[in-house]
Amino acid sequence: MAGSLAGKTAIVTGSTSGIGRATAILFGQEGANVVVTGRRTALGEQVVQEIRDRGGSAVYLQTDVTVADDLQAMVQTAVDTYGRLDIVINNALGFAPGGHGSVLEITDEGFEGMVRGSLLAIIRMARFAVPQMTKAGGGAIVNIASVNGARSWPRRTAYGPSKAAISAMTRALACEWGAAGVRVNAVGPGY
Repeated sequence: MAGSLAGKTAIVTGSTSGIGRATAILFGQEGANVVVTGRRTALGEQVVQEIRDRGGSAVYLQTDVTVADDLQAMVQTAVDTYGRLDIVINNALGFAPGGHGSVLEITDEGFEGMVRGSLLAIIRMARFAVPQMTKAGGGAIVNIASVNGARSWPRRTAYGPSKAAISAMTRALACEWGAAGVRVNAVGPGY
């Protein structure tokens, strides 16, 4: 399939719905080999079928971004299936019970779960993906931040700061890996 991403291999975390789903389908249309990931197998298989129906190539892997072995499995699946890894879209956000609400409502476990499902997931994914990207001559990591990281709303005590930290982490990773040919950027969508 011809397109601006022809011959590239992309992992899109949380690609069973929403922004991740739309990204995975678009990447497939543009010729990328797509590793569709998420916790909901039936939805993941639907996304893979939609990509294939449009002439693209995709596989699904059930994963949870809060589990380091799952992140490593994503990278290994990309390399084993397609021979390379060029793009990672860190879209998924692992939630934990007690992670939403005001400062009086969130729990320590919920806040820590938000950090594990956002910041730690991105660090781990970079740890596993960057060596494969540098072998391929470079690559791109795109972290999905949020307008919530730049502007506060009530009852977003854990979510907003975690998204702001994603933006800061993106800048740090960009400084660290840009010279090796791995671009790292963030996108901050709104509602």
